[in-house]
Amino acid sequence: MATIYLLRHGQASFGQHDYDRLSPLGERQALITGEWLAALGKTFKLAGCGTLLRQQQTLTGVHSGMGNADKVPDLTLPGLNELDVDDLVLTANPEYTDRKALDAAIAKMPNPALAFFEAYRTALARWTSGEHDSEYQESWPQFKIRTLDAIQQTASKLGEHDSAVLVSSGGAISAIMLQLLNIPDDEVFNLNQQIHNASITMIKVRRGKLSLHSFNSYAHLEVKGEQKLLTRI
Repeated sequence: MATIYLLRHGQASFGQHDYDRLSPLGERQALITGEWLAALGKTFKLAGCGTLLRQQQTLTGVHSGMGNADKVPDLTLPGLNELDVDDLVLTANPEYTDRKALDAAIAKMPNPALAFFEAYRTALARWTSGEHDSEYQESWPQFKIRTLDAIQQTASKLGEHDSAVLVSSGGAISAIMLQLLNIPDDEVFNLNQQIHNASITMIKVRRGKLSLHSFNSYAHLEVKGEQKLLTRI
């Protein structure tokens, strides 16, 4: 069987002006992941990611850890890109004209981090309900289709014993898992909250069919004995 190693990007720059960039810790997580894969003797016919910078930086770090620092992605798959958080949250809260206005309001609350967490959870539930699809730039059904299609596109390029490594994001990986395991859509938030940065999810491909082999493995980070490496941002 062919195998797809689906990675979540390393820790991004949450709370900074540009979230779509790995933090120094995220860069280290990516490097450690590559070193782990190299130590296991893994080689990949294909390597790819979405178009987001944090995904591209993670793949670069993985390649560096595997001793292939100059390798460029074989595949660029927009289907692996994350859901549009701004679109979800602002559509669910139309009283705010843009993300800056929303963030300013949240900053005045007693616990801004918790307030945003709850706003995001509510917005995600609204999006996945299927009752407001026409209001979004990308509907939940469209998101599900394009994320799984990215995996299927990759699978179609692999021979029986080939492997590929792909870098995506938590929401996209969650949508893929829901479909592989036939989990109800309303569980996407709970699933998403479990996915660690630089974690490895393995998908097996047999005769064109996809099946989950393992999910959200981050043992390669745990063995370092540093709690700070275990993040979900």
